[in-house]
Amino acid sequence: ISLCKAEFTSNREVICAGESVNFEDASYNVVNAWSWSFPGGIPATSTAQNPTITYATPGTYEVVLSASDGSTSQSITKTAYITVLPSATALPFYEGFEGYSQTSELNDKYSIVNSSNNAGWSLTNSAAHLGSKSLLLNNFAQTGTGNYDEFISSSIDLSSVTAADAVTLSFRYAYRKKLSNNVETLKVFLSDDCGENWSQRKTLSGNALSTFAETTSWTPGFGDWVTVHMTNVTSQFWTSNFRFRFRFEGNGGNNVLLDDINIYNGAPSNDIILGVNTLSKIDGLSLYPNPTDGELNVSFNMQANEAMNFVMTDLLGKVVQTKTVQAASGSNLVVLSTDHLASGMY
Repeated sequence: ISLCKAEFTSNREVICAGESVNFEDASYNVVNAWSWSFPGGIPATSTAQNPTITYATPGTYEVVLSASDGSTSQSITKTAYITVLPSATALPFYEGFEGYSQTSELNDKYSIVNSSNNAGWSLTNSAAHLGSKSLLLNNFAQTGTGNYDEFISSSIDLSSVTAADAVTLSFRYAYRKKLSNNVETLKVFLSDDCGENWSQRKTLSGNALSTFAETTSWTPGFGDWVTVHMTNVTSQFWTSNFRFRFRFEGNGGNNVLLDDINIYNGAPSNDIILGVNTLSKIDGLSLYPNPTDGELNVSFNMQANEAMNFVMTDLLGKVVQTKTVQAASGSNLVVLSTDHLASGMY
């Protein structure tokens, strides 16, 4: 009996930065030596049969295994095998899909699972609750039954949440059946350990999802959106590597869309909670007029003289404007020009 094939498995393929992956040799038939290569991993190489490797830097990495029986060697390379997610996003978290021009751009922050390799979650500008874009699952075009499609976030830092303020996850969806007897389900799962384990925390199914049916491919209007507030993001999820997962289980129905995914401190709000990052030395902060189409006034009080850097970003975190001022003790007013910016949220 000689070595036929090099092969390996792992306990995880998607992790957060700083986490480890356990690799297990699955080569056959007879193997007595192993040479592993882990670009981006710590360590980067190993001769152990079943090594454990830590990844510190976000990115996508290949893994190479060369196995030997003493006279014959076989190797296998799995490209883009390990994904290390971007650094955790701080609260408040908001996704309205306005900052993307095509679905592939979502891959930097999200995972899209298309189980049946037919229609999958994709960016659309045909309908939205706010703005002009949302996330569409063209369920009307799905073939067969038993389809499921998932939309999974990167990590979000909830470690600052306390019992005094708690946290809410809100989102909006639009959905129609194709036939009145369709039973389809939208589920929301939460993870406190970067997706290693998941807990199902919301289920909308059948008539609870929608009582309406459309026999042609459906596009919602503004009044067709339903707002859901989840207040059961309990303390077990208040970690630095929180993730959420939307799963739609299709069964021959019509389209479903998602928009305005918002995670924030406090009680449920029908308004989008975006928040402002400030220094502890600032109080009395206000921004006006809001909305604005020309200039934004930022008024605040300082406890002491201090140089300050104002940074305006879009919803993806891209910096669109900066301004440095020497703030004085007492009242201050900074004027930021907005007439060069496209319409949207910042």
